[in-house]
Amino acid sequence: VSINGVADLHEMLEQERRDHGKNSWTVNYWEDQIAGDEKPTKDYLGEISPAQHADQFTAPVLLIHGGDDRVVRKEQSEKMAAALKDHKKKVYYIEFED
Repeated sequence: VSINGVADLHEMLEQERRDHGKNSWTVNYWEDQIAGDEKPTKDYLGEISPAQHADQFTAPVLLIHGGDDRVVRKEQSEKMAAALKDHKKKVYYIEFED
């Protein structure tokens, strides 16, 4: 089960930079958590993003997302659902209006 989860770290960080600037607390938090003192590369972020590993899922997945979420956009759950479906995995996606 993933509730308002991040599926693509690079995409999320790029969106945060566009919306709030490169010094946003969200960008700083994630970069610190992911790579410590080094700036994470696009390749590295891809390697650790769940959507890039959809082929390895073995259990059914329930994705839940609020349409008005301003921290993690619903497109993250939509991307994860699409990646799982592309690999013929069992996925249920529920989006709440707000």
